[in-house]
Amino acid sequence: MSSLERALPERVYAQVMATDPERMDRALPVWARRSYPIVRQELGIFHRVMTPDLWLPVRFFLFESLVILLTFPLPGLFNLLLPIVTVPIVLIPVALYFYIEALARIGSSASTSVADAKRKQQFTLLRVSPMPLRHILSAKASAAIWRQIETLDLLLLTAALLTLPVLILQYASYYSPTDYPALSRFFMIVGYATCLLRILVEPAMMAALGVLMGALTGARIPGMLSTLTLGFAYAVLINLPRLLPLSPSERFLVEIVLPLALPPLITIGALRLATYVLERD
Repeated sequence: MSSLERALPERVYAQVMATDPERMDRALPVWARRSYPIVRQELGIFHRVMTPDLWLPVRFFLFESLVILLTFPLPGLFNLLLPIVTVPIVLIPVALYFYIEALARIGSSASTSVADAKRKQQFTLLRVSPMPLRHILSAKASAAIWRQIETLDLLLLTAALLTLPVLILQYASYYSPTDYPALSRFFMIVGYATCLLRILVEPAMMAALGVLMGALTGARIPGMLSTLTLGFAYAVLINLPRLLPLSPSERFLVEIVLPLALPPLITIGALRLATYVLERD
């Protein structure tokens, strides 16, 4: 037991250690850790930001999913859940605004970092270091996410608290719980999980797009504008099909599969393309 652990109460010690990068980031890839040189340089004095508490949203998800499953033998539970939908309807647009702002800041930060490094020819020097170029670019993307991690943590918790009543109302209008008991509840639970997971995968996508646009343009403003344009185009293309009349299998593809599959694919593709562009310079 360390001297710090002996001197502090257990609860206070846990809060102190929550900001220790070496202790908290071991589960992450090396290039994503706050102690990684590129990430630490990008974050500066902000490298000790608090890490998100993922277990709290997970507990909310498990509890509320259990409530949905309990509506099989107790369908009257829906009547208790629906009156609280007015609160999410009011608050979700506010949370959505802050989420869009966080994504924009992540993309802009990653684009600016890479564009500045390319303009100053820093990649020429960095490429002779032991760090692979793909790790350097991934680290710059990770630093952009770390800058907004506390906002994303709060948004994840907000989504865990507020999303399910709205999804109940939405999918009950598509598939009545009386006529489609299993299908409606399946979409409620899986749609709930998708909403939470998107808050984890979409920031990484925006960071990767920022890295790519910074590598392609080599200038701050064009890189930022092109990153935001691509992010807007993605949001339109991923959400417009939801307005069409869809079969259950098509709705599952459009609302569950694509929002979770596309961001990781775009992230990997953007980082690989950015690496290729910079290696050719």
